[in-house]
Amino acid sequence: MKKLIMVALAIFAIAGISTTASAVVLPPGGFIFSTGAASPGGALVASLIDVPFTGVDFFDTVFFTGTLSQFVRLNLTGLVFEYKFTNDPGSTDEIGRLSTTNYTGFSTDVDASGPGTIPFFMVRSGSGSTVSFDFPFGGVDQGDTTGLLWIQTDSEFFGPGSTVLLDGGRASVHTFGPAIPEPSSLLLFGAGMLGLASLKMKKAA
Repeated sequence: MKKLIMVALAIFAIAGISTTASAVVLPPGGFIFSTGAASPGGALVASLIDVPFTGVDFFDTVFFTGTLSQFVRLNLTGLVFEYKFTNDPGSTDEIGRLSTTNYTGFSTDVDASGPGTIPFFMVRSGSGSTVSFDFPFGGVDQGDTTGLLWIQTDSEFFGPGSTVLLDGGRASVHTFGPAIPEPSSLLLFGAGMLGLASLKMKKAA
């Protein structure tokens, strides 16, 4: 029984560890220029592939269209959220900015790499919730695809979030974002791990 308690305590200690990003952090209210650095990568844990978006350009009252893909990866620092979007050849407008939410309270290291159009700079809102990728003048033209836009975090969990594509109009897409798990979720996770540890100990006995 003591061994099981020690295993459970170790599991909760590991789950509660909060690491920090190893490279330059983008703090709330800050901005940095793109360097073209490659994503730190990691094991793929979730993805959304070619999710269609449609937005209204309020200046011309016409629609712009495209697709967004997102990849969530886990490495030793935490979760990496990667984004790539394509502006359709028949779209009516370029895309000037991608903004994504739910980053309040988390460390973020942000950059983008080619091939594809990469942002000129990245901005984080004063509250820390929103991270935005701002593209050079002219944005991402019709028929063009961005490079890989990425955000390394110290979050170990993810949940529902949203991503907004902006220019003369706005298009919102449901994506993943970092999340703080509810205590009940942690207890369920711990109980499951405790059960696995118990089975392993029984097999070893």
